[in-house]
Amino acid sequence: MKKLATLLICLLLLPSASLAKGPDPIAVYVNGRELYTEEAAPVIRHDRTFLPLRAVTEELGYTVAWNGDKKEVTLTKGDASVVMTIGKKSYRLGDKTASMDVAPYLENDRTFIPARYLGEATGLPVKWMPKERVVTVGSYPQKDAPAGERVYVKD
Repeated sequence: MKKLATLLICLLLLPSASLAKGPDPIAVYVNGRELYTEEAAPVIRHDRTFLPLRAVTEELGYTVAWNGDKKEVTLTKGDASVVMTIGKKSYRLGDKTASMDVAPYLENDRTFIPARYLGEATGLPVKWMPKERVVTVGSYPQKDAPAGERVYVKD
């Protein structure tokens, strides 16, 4: 009887063990292409989605410079520049100062910034889709649908 009860308990616990996995990883799409960031995956902290700065901005054509003494990261593209400091909520956008509600942080020698402020700093649309766990950055090429045909796009 004890063996049967033990077996029954084990069988009941087995499905819950498979459901105990963590949340799905966050996917990032930059200008319509999926960005694979093995060494620095996006994370959710303080109810904000943080993106690995270098991986995303280099894909957008920005040059990234790191000043370890000041803990500053500088993004440049043409005449545009953005300077953010680890642990500080304010940043420089050209010659203007702007602020964020959460600060960038460093983890494993990687800078993470809130997705929303990446969009504000670069002027690109950034969208977070929580159900799908997807962040989109930039614009996406669209194909024209044949005349008279409806196309449905799900966010």
